[in-house]
Amino acid sequence: MAWVWTKSSASGMQDIACAARKFNSNALAGLNGTIWRMPSWDSFTQEKASGFRRVAMSPDGDRLYGVGENGTVWYSTSPNIWKRLEATDQLGPVEDAVVNLDDSLWLTLKNGQMWSIRDGKQPEWRTTLTPFKRLAVGQNNNWWGIDKQGYLLCRNGNLDEAYSYWRDTNGSGMEDVSVSADGTVWLVGGNGTVWHTRDGQSFTQIVEASDFHSVSVQGSDFIYLVGNNGTLWVYQTVPDAPPQPKAPPKKDDTEINNPLLPVLGSYDVKTFTLKGENFLPSHPVYVRLSMIGNTIANAYGNGIPDTRDTSMQFTSDSVGKLTANIDPRNVLPHLNIDDQGTYVYGCFPGEKLHFSAHDGRQNFNDTTNILWSNTLTITC
Repeated sequence: MAWVWTKSSASGMQDIACAARKFNSNALAGLNGTIWRMPSWDSFTQEKASGFRRVAMSPDGDRLYGVGENGTVWYSTSPNIWKRLEATDQLGPVEDAVVNLDDSLWLTLKNGQMWSIRDGKQPEWRTTLTPFKRLAVGQNNNWWGIDKQGYLLCRNGNLDEAYSYWRDTNGSGMEDVSVSADGTVWLVGGNGTVWHTRDGQSFTQIVEASDFHSVSVQGSDFIYLVGNNGTLWVYQTVPDAPPQPKAPPKKDDTEINNPLLPVLGSYDVKTFTLKGENFLPSHPVYVRLSMIGNTIANAYGNGIPDTRDTSMQFTSDSVGKLTANIDPRNVLPHLNIDDQGTYVYGCFPGEKLHFSAHDGRQNFNDTTNILWSNTLTITC
């Protein structure tokens, strides 16, 4: 399996929340204070709501919370119907919200205090030794939090348990946090970088990711991130695409049933147009663009591996031909190549762009069980 980046059509966003136990039940807060529901990938429905900054979703997706610019908290159990959570009015301005797996609501305030609400009526104050701004909880009721100084802390077990306490980690300079179903903690740094950890002691940076602001995980394989520029991306696992065939394909059942194998024929570097044929007529076509295998030399003379990889969806025409506009600057994440804030936008001159595609047909002679096209390699 490989991890790839996919950019949505959304723009002008500042926060995202995913339901822990229900897929296709996500919500976004716009930079202009709007709320958007996301019932499926790249599908967005605007709510009749405004003035919001952060969002939180219950595990089953049946209750959506919004934190207002003025620090108030509102909730919705039906589209376009919003009610103010009056129990929070007595607390002071709220900074952020997260819903635990038992449906209790947990809040951090602008002053760093932490509160919880279980019945929607009576807030409970949670004693902490440091002021918090972000909270996240995993499947095993393990909590992670970011304090107002950007330090990452963790706590095992229910926050109601007297023997459980917050512990320091090696994480610092963090801005947002979310926990996947398998317990992996995903983080966005204050400088826009993306990291993950399992124990809070060792951290792995996603080197091709930069300029992000918010993160929310759905399941273990879908990492949603909002950029500082308001764009929405998902970092997800997909089957590995095969390399160029080492030998001609066999005359198997797949080839007999689909005598015309999909082919990518050309890519125009001036118009960013990819062309192919022999796909299923008027059918979704999934195009993968991989930069894996390239190395970029930065100003220090260091070779930076380019591991960016993304996938996109298009539709073939009525005779199975594909014409897709793919500008690497728009579909590839920016790549940070040094400690001076130097980024590669799109591809670097001389790099190889590897295009491959499929329309969903199966090929059981391939390790991915997918009937892939050839890999078309173009020089940037």
